[in-house]
Amino acid sequence: MKDTKIGVIGLGYVGLPLAVTASECGWLVIGYDKNEEMVRGLAQGLSHIDDVPSTRLREALSSNSFKPTTIPEELSDVDICIICVPTPTTDSHEPDLSYVISAATAIAGVLKPGCVVVNESTSFPGTLKEKIQKTILEIRGNTGDIAGYVAAPERVDPMNPKYNHANTPRVIGGDNPAQVSRVHAFYSSLGPEVLVVSSPEAAEFSKLIENAFRLVNISFVNELAPYASALGVDLLEVIDAAATKPFGFMKFVPGPGVGGHCIPVDPHYLVNSAKNLGVDLPVLDSAISVNLSIPKRVVERIVRLLEGKTDSNVLLIGIAYKIGISDTRESPAIPIAKELIRLGYKVFWIDNEVESWSFAQAYRGEEINLGVALTSSKSEDVDFFAKMTQILDCTGRHFQNEKVISYFDS
Repeated sequence: MKDTKIGVIGLGYVGLPLAVTASECGWLVIGYDKNEEMVRGLAQGLSHIDDVPSTRLREALSSNSFKPTTIPEELSDVDICIICVPTPTTDSHEPDLSYVISAATAIAGVLKPGCVVVNESTSFPGTLKEKIQKTILEIRGNTGDIAGYVAAPERVDPMNPKYNHANTPRVIGGDNPAQVSRVHAFYSSLGPEVLVVSSPEAAEFSKLIENAFRLVNISFVNELAPYASALGVDLLEVIDAAATKPFGFMKFVPGPGVGGHCIPVDPHYLVNSAKNLGVDLPVLDSAISVNLSIPKRVVERIVRLLEGKTDSNVLLIGIAYKIGISDTRESPAIPIAKELIRLGYKVFWIDNEVESWSFAQAYRGEEINLGVALTSSKSEDVDFFAKMTQILDCTGRHFQNEKVISYFDS
């Protein structure tokens, strides 16, 4: 019998877009999440994810091709069950697989024999076998009636206008060719090219390399900023010049730090996994250290500009981790706000895409002594506040305004 029904575990930034896309491509989709309030909103057609407008969600609901639920038993007749849950790190930067284990536990007792389990959640090589498969087998009594386990790490870039589920190539890997073929057919039906690698570990590893590569290069250009300043050279001009080379170079730009669920998190999974195998990754370790130090450098520049006057009001402009989205996960605005508040400054924030943020006070017209343009800052906001106060630009996008000071000239 041909696969027709898909289960998606976790209806956040990865799971909801996948579920709705699959439903639009002709699959029947059951979306499971433990968050009752969120599921209730989804059932009413209210999306909490930027990439899935509520109108699109309502169309999926009205066609009866997508059903959100908090009841695991409703997954009992899905053919393919896909885990799309967060894989954060702890405060000490150790992998936190509690969501993955919880998801595997929730589905273990309800999936029908012959179902194939897929993991999209980013994690270290071996997670599929050592955590998900092991958990499910222990709960099911080692019956082995789950047909197979496949790793298919997500490749989601929220609000990317060019790449989405339909055209972003996918990498999948498993130990059972027949079950890998089923999963290949599913992802191919959404539109993208699907590459099958030799094992789930190879697929899991590929995702960590993708984001570690980005972190290393972003940390590298951030490390160059003080050197360029000491030379009296515009680093952004230099990077643009280097980027004219049509081969062997990829452009990365400095900033106040990286954010989002992937780039600042995934390299820790890779380093942790390597250390467990007795392998050191000094380049990646160094890149992580550089990235973690950037927000502190920004704060040091703020303190100098305010001459250490801790009764000053600081406005953070653009607190999401990238422009055009509402997602503040791992945003560099978080450690910057925390450190400024620890030092005694009053910190406010403004970002038209973000509804609420617990790390500082929302701006309500207070007098501001310094504005700080962060990753999701918009030119109109910077120009508006530049009429009132000095602005420290940590992005390199707002240099046209004479009242703007570049962080990279520090």
